This record gives sequence, structure tokens and C-alpha cells, in this order.
Amino acid sequence: MATQYLDKMDSYDKQRVRLSKACIRHPNVEDCGRALSDLNHGQFIQMREAIIQLRNQYATMYHIVANNWQMITQPRANYI
Repeated sequence: MATQYLDKMDSYDKQRVRLSKACIRHPNVEDCGRALSDLNHGQFIQMREAIIQLRNQYATMYHIVANNWQMITQPRANYI
């Protein structure tokens, strides 16, 4: 998941540079600004979803560790 997200960030950066250059070349064209705004909004949504997924994965991992803490701290030989 992390490598896929980093690849998406790289792609986003390249698209943002391309759109920014177009906006600088054509300052009177409103579509450039809108396209840049839409790209930023889409990236924000993707980042938010990735953070939510990360939060859920950590919550699941915490739940598993918390429920098995006694077995983790005391190996099976000492647990019985």
C-alpha cells in the first residue's frame, strides 16, 4: 500500500507541475485554474482515504496486541 501511494504522489507532482506551467503560460484561461483546483481536491480525497485506511489498520493491530498482551509478555512455557 505504501509504495502504491508514493507512486501516486509522484504522478500527482508531475501533473501539478504540468498544470502549473500551463496556468502560467495562459493566465487568462480559467480552465487551467479549475483543473489545478480539481487535481488538488482529488489528491486531498486520496490522502484522506489513505490516512483512514492507515488508522483502521493500526486500530486492528492495537486490538490484537491488547487482547493477546499476556501471551506476548509471558511465552507459552510460562503462561500455563
